[in-house]
Amino acid sequence: MELLIFLIQVVVISLSGVMAPGPITATTIATGARSRWAGPLIAVGHGIVEFPLMIVIVLGMDKIFKLTHTRIIIGLAGGAFLLLMAFQMLAGARAAQDPAAKPAKRTPLLAGVVLSAGNPYFLLWWATVGLTLATTAKGLGIWAFALFAIVHWLCDLIWLEALSWASFKGSTLLGPRCQQIVLLVCSAALFSFGVYFIYNATGSLAPLVAPGVRQIVTWACAVGLCGLGLFFVYKTITAVSTLFGPRIARLALLVCASGLSVLAIALIFRAVLT
Repeated sequence: MELLIFLIQVVVISLSGVMAPGPITATTIATGARSRWAGPLIAVGHGIVEFPLMIVIVLGMDKIFKLTHTRIIIGLAGGAFLLLMAFQMLAGARAAQDPAAKPAKRTPLLAGVVLSAGNPYFLLWWATVGLTLATTAKGLGIWAFALFAIVHWLCDLIWLEALSWASFKGSTLLGPRCQQIVLLVCSAALFSFGVYFIYNATGSLAPLVAPGVRQIVTWACAVGLCGLGLFFVYKTITAVSTLFGPRIARLALLVCASGLSVLAIALIFRAVLT
C-alpha cells in the first residue's frame, strides 16, 4: 500500500514537471509536425540521460549539479544549442513551402539527449525534487526504485507521444500551412529559452569575476544577445512575409519588436547596474 501511494505521488509530480512548457515541449511539437514517432524517440533520448542521472544522484553526486560553475557551463552550452535549433527550425519553415529546398535534418533521439543534458533546470530539478523521490524509492527497496524510474519515464513518454501525435495529426489535416506555423512558433519559443538560459548563466558568472571583467562580460552578453535577437527577427519577418504575405508580416514585426525591446531593456538595465 505504501508503494502504491508513493507511485501515485510520483505520477502527479512527474506529470507536473513534464507538462511544464520548455525546450523539449517545443521541439516535440515542431518535429512531431513532420514525424509521427518524434515524441517516443525524444522520450528515449531523454531517458538515455535521465536513467543514469537517477543513479548518479542517489549515489550522492547531486551536489555537483548544484554548483554555480556547473550551472553556468550547462546554461551556456544548452542556450547555444537552443539558439542553433531555433534558426534551423526557422529555415525548416521556409523549406516546407519550397519543394526544392532540403530541410535541416534533425534526429529526435539526439535532440532528446542534448536538450535534457543541456538544460540546467532539468538537472536542478533532479538535484532537488527528483532527489527526494529517488531517495524515498531507494528506502523502499531496489524494486521500488526500479518501478519509480520506469513510472517517471513513462510519464515523459506518454506526454511527449501525445504532443507529437496531436502535432502530426494537426499538420496532416490542415496541410503544409499548419506545419509552417508550428515551426515558426516553436522556433521563437526555442530562441526565447536559449536567450533565457544564456542570460541566467552570464548573470551567475558576473559575481565570480573581477569588477572590470564583469562589466565586459555583461555588456558583451547584452550586445551579443541583442544582435542575435535582431538577426532572428529579420529572418522571422522574412519567412513570415514569404509564407503569409506583408499584412501578417507587419503583425509579426510588431510582436517581435515588442519582445526584442523587453530583452534589450532587461540586458541594458542589468549591464548599467553591474
